[in-house]
Parts: sequence; C-alpha cells; structure tokens
Amino acid sequence: MRTFDSYAVSLCQHGLRTALFLTSLTAAVGTLLAHNTARASDSTLVPIDPKAPLYGSPVISLPDLKHRTPASASDTPRSGNDKHGLQGSAAGIPVIALEAYFRAAARANAILPSCHLSWELIAGIGKLESSHGIIGGRRLHPDGSISRSILGPQLAGGKFAVIRDTDGGRWDGDTEYDRAVGPAQFIPATWKHFGRDGNGDGVKDPNNMYDSTLSAAHYLCSDGRDLNKPSDLDKAVLAYNPSRAYVSSVLAVMRSYQRDKGL
Repeated sequence: MRTFDSYAVSLCQHGLRTALFLTSLTAAVGTLLAHNTARASDSTLVPIDPKAPLYGSPVISLPDLKHRTPASASDTPRSGNDKHGLQGSAAGIPVIALEAYFRAAARANAILPSCHLSWELIAGIGKLESSHGIIGGRRLHPDGSISRSILGPQLAGGKFAVIRDTDGGRWDGDTEYDRAVGPAQFIPATWKHFGRDGNGDGVKDPNNMYDSTLSAAHYLCSDGRDLNKPSDLDKAVLAYNPSRAYVSSVLAVMRSYQRDKGL
C-alpha cells in the first residue's frame, strides 16, 4: 500500500505560518484578524489579543503583499455552490479554492484512506492562512495560479525565527532569508519535502491553489495520522501552527462548513 512520507518537521519550520484569526467562531465565518498591522488595502484586518492562550511559540503575522506575478484571465471570486453540498455561511469560498480543497482531500484519501482527511479541514486552514488565496484582493485563475504571490515576512530574527535562504529566492524572491509562501503559507524548506503538483502541469508551485492544497493535505496526513481521532486531528493542526487559538479557529471554521452541508 502506498503511504505518505513520514517526516518530522520542527515547530519553528512549519509553525511560522501566517495565522489569521476569526472575530466570530459561530456558524458565520467572521472577519480575519492578525497580530501586526495590515496594509491600508487590508483595512478589515486588526490586531488580535496578544494574551490569547497559545501553545508553543507561534509567530502570528500577516503576509506582506509584494512580488507581483504576471496577470492573466482570472476567476472572479464567487461563492461556493452546491457541487459539494455546500451552502449558507460557507458561501464565499471562491469556486477554484473549493474545487482545490475537494480534490486535495479526495487524492489524499485515495492514497492513504486511514487518514480520513476532510476537505473542510483544508478549507479551515486556507481561510485562516490566506482567506482562500484572495487576501488583499488577489484573484484565482482557473489553473489555480494567483494574480499576486502571497509572501510572509522575512524570517530574519526579531519576533521571527531566523531561517536563512534555502531556495535561492526561487519561491519567495529573497536570496538572504526565507519567507512563508502561497495560500497555504509553506516556507521553502518545508515545501521542498512536502510540495506536490496538484494541477498536473509538471510544476510544484507553492503559489498555486491546487498545488498548495494538495501539499497541505499531504502534510496533515503525515506521520500516520488518523484525523477521525480527536488527538490526531489536534496534532495535525498544531503541527501546522503550534497555537491553541489557531487550532480552535481552524476547527471552528471546519465545523461551520460541515454544518452548512448538513453533516
């Protein structure tokens, strides 16, 4: 039986994701929050409570909006439809993102059915990490590419860990230090191991919605996790970002999507 690679990634390596929190953990998915100050174009993003309960040493920050990519015909963000049984407050997931989440979960479960990965879990992470890839007014293209790359802050110390360049600037445009990249906010060192080609174009691109979601699925299912078990589900999300507040927010979004399809 084919299985995912088991790979121990330190908390400082993949725990440097962009963790964007919700103002509401009700069925309606709320406004995104962030620890630092957003650009003017992201005026809806405001600081979170720094005294919120945390696990480990998470670094919570907004991606800086830079490093433009060539524009092309794009997919206008639209609400998720009934194709996957989604309705109600889950509307607002762009169609391309919804399809990417569904495909990623289906492919992960085909390879490792014991993982029991739900697309709603991937969507919960996608919501917090990058607002489903459309943070800052970005647009998703039909092939999963994004109108502008999503880059986290330079990991050069201070309130961030120091992670010197590992990709020659290929994905983050920085040849001195690494940055988290794409809608799932992988740093290049982690992407090197977990990056997957989700849209079949022969390229593993962290700024592609299909690639990043399949890679996130691969990451969540690593180490033999069974996400039907609460303990393994907890470990999977903590591995993505070692913050109790982050785990609570991701699971709240996941469950809101599950309620919306009547699960």
